[in-house]
Amino acid sequence: MEWKTFRVHIQDGITENGLHTIRRAFVLVDYAHDGELRDGGKPYKDHPIEATLDGYDIGERDPETLAATVAHDVLESARKLGRPLTLENLEKKTDVATACRISWMTKEGHDMFSRSDHWKNFLACKDRKTFKAKCYDRLNNVKSFDDMKPKGKESKERRIKRKVTETVEVFSRVLAWLEADVEVRSFKTKAERDAERHLIANIRKAFNEGLAPYGARLR
Repeated sequence: MEWKTFRVHIQDGITENGLHTIRRAFVLVDYAHDGELRDGGKPYKDHPIEATLDGYDIGERDPETLAATVAHDVLESARKLGRPLTLENLEKKTDVATACRISWMTKEGHDMFSRSDHWKNFLACKDRKTFKAKCYDRLNNVKSFDDMKPKGKESKERRIKRKVTETVEVFSRVLAWLEADVEVRSFKTKAERDAERHLIANIRKAFNEGLAPYGARLR
């Protein structure tokens, strides 16, 4: 999807400055993901774009959150594909805040110990925009669980089971934090707080609907 098409989908409720923030992240998608495929055979770059649109459709209107969502995998994929993209490069191409959020969402490896360390570091960031961006990433991933293939010694069924368990364990904590944060954080108006409450409720609902076919739901 080209930026002009993508922009049409997300322009309502976002300022020109906000759209510029998102575009700076969007342009990295082709560079980092070109030629990369998902397990189901679709171009990998469809995933971050779809995840961002999912977030927007749920009700997300914060440009920084949407920018972090669309570029959430660029560091990881660029490294895997041998394309030069450092955190410092990312800061220059986007901004410091977006680069930090992407780094918090980037895995250093995919073995059991690397995954464990990643989630510990991610949960420790306690940044609501990072947490929401990762929610939109995982919500889109849940839709493709059935497309997974066996990997190494791990069967398709075992991979799906691990991912479902991981989703419940991690994102139950993320949603609990977001729900608590919205009650203590300062808002300019009551309407803004109510809108954020509604958004977080929609995220929880989307997770539970996505996990239902696997007999699971967030706590």
